[in-house]
Amino acid sequence: SNVAGKTKQTVVSAMTLIAYCAGNMAGAQVFRTKDAPRYVSGTVACSVCFALEAIVILLWRGWYMWENRRRERIVLSMGISKEEQERRGKELGEQDVTDMKNIYFRYTM
Repeated sequence: SNVAGKTKQTVVSAMTLIAYCAGNMAGAQVFRTKDAPRYVSGTVACSVCFALEAIVILLWRGWYMWENRRRERIVLSMGISKEEQERRGKELGEQDVTDMKNIYFRYTM
């Protein structure tokens, strides 16, 4: 998971499950029998959702890249070795510090 902190990981997992369930409920309402056999409104709704998803994923990736670079600049300005960075990052991870507060945390892509 691309978040740190046990509580935050649990909340993100729960939110993902809730979004999945909400999508399933909405999907059942979009594809109506009166639109059979082509289901144009359902197909359009799915296409719009896929387009929005692609945009969100690209923006999210851009933010992760920007945040990783920002954190790297801050850590480099501190002048500490890679080994010390890893030690401090692991130490903060063991203290259950979230990704937003742990300057040594890097988002994976």
